[in-house]
Amino acid sequence: GPWTERGAVFNGSTEPYPQWDEWASNAAPCVLANGTTFLMYRSHGYTATTGEKFGEFLGLARAPAWDGPFEKVQADPIVKESNEDPFMWRDAATGHFHAITHLEAKAAAANGGSVGGRHAYSRDARVWYADPPLAWILRI
Repeated sequence: GPWTERGAVFNGSTEPYPQWDEWASNAAPCVLANGTTFLMYRSHGYTATTGEKFGEFLGLARAPAWDGPFEKVQADPIVKESNEDPFMWRDAATGHFHAITHLEAKAAAANGGSVGGRHAYSRDARVWYADPPLAWILRI
C-alpha cells in the first residue's frame, strides 16, 4: 500500500437479455511488456423474465493498460463449457497464452468426479482451445 480504490474496471454485457455475461468477476489479469492487459473473467448470466441460468463461463477483455478501459475481445465465451476462477499467463518462450480454470462441478460429475480442473491455451488470446475437456478430476 497505500492502496487506492478505483471501482470496477470491467462490467459484464450491457446487451439486452438474455445474455451469458450479465456480470463479470474473479478476473485474472495478464499484463504484457508493452502494457497491454488481457483480463480473463468469470461471467454469470440469466434471463431476467424466466430466471433461466446460463451458468458460469469465461470471457476475455483487453485494454491498452492495466487500468483500462477494457473492451471484450469477443462476444461469446472463450470456451463452450462452463468454467470459472481462471488464472492466466503468457509463456515467455512461445508467446502463447495459457489459463488454468475450475471446471464446473456439473461437468466434472458427469465424468465421475465432483471437482475438475482444465488447461486452456491460445496463440493469440482470441481463439482458445481446451483439450482434453477435463485436465483432472477429484473424486470424493
